[in-house]
Amino acid sequence: MSIKPYDHPEKVTLGQPQKGLSRRLAWHIADHIRKEIIKQGLSPGDRLPSEKHLIEQFGLARATVREGLAILEAQGLVSISPGRSGGVLVSAIPTDAITDGMAAYLYFESATWSDLYQARLVIEPSVAGLSFDAIEDDGIKQMQETIDECNRGVRGEISPRMHKMAEINFHSVIAQFCPNPILRLSALHLVRAMEDMVDSLLIVDTDDAAKRIIRDHKVILGAFISGSKADVENLIRKHIVDTETELLRLVKDQGSRAFRQA
Repeated sequence: MSIKPYDHPEKVTLGQPQKGLSRRLAWHIADHIRKEIIKQGLSPGDRLPSEKHLIEQFGLARATVREGLAILEAQGLVSISPGRSGGVLVSAIPTDAITDGMAAYLYFESATWSDLYQARLVIEPSVAGLSFDAIEDDGIKQMQETIDECNRGVRGEISPRMHKMAEINFHSVIAQFCPNPILRLSALHLVRAMEDMVDSLLIVDTDDAAKRIIRDHKVILGAFISGSKADVENLIRKHIVDTETELLRLVKDQGSRAFRQA
């Protein structure tokens, strides 16, 4: 890979360091390299120019270029290995690196449970329908494993937290097989939001609610195995509506302050 010519966004006066300038230039370097990776259609494992070449290309101090690469590494877009045989390689950005930031955004936006379930109702049925055509035997197996884990939870063989995470993971498995990367990421983000709220869910959880969710998941799994795309979409839609209705009822009955309601 070669980096195209780069115009500094800010003029640098040598010998007169400006507060924050190096940091700003590092972010510009990171953004420039990221755009070049996208424009050139690079794939995970492709090698970027050496640090020496990048320093010459950008005409900036080694520390500034290294900081720019460190930003990309923190974002998961590149991996950096030291030594002569090392270098900078393009990486596949892990989903968690994106959903973590999105989950934090939701927290500061004070999203309500109604907001979350409204989003789930819009996104998850479509994701499940697309996953119906793409899911593999391993996906069916993973879905069954989450159901088995939930049954263990009902029997008291695992902690309530592990049980609730297994419930949520059922939806994560479905999302992971969605061939549309934008919808897949959106669904996984909703899953992550549910995971972050698991302590609040545990406050109002009941055995009856847990058993109903297991029954729903079994029916949905059956539709993936021998049903139709429309069956899966309708079952997911009904499951989300029923779960939200029950959740908000339990919150109201118990007067929990752990939930923000619309």
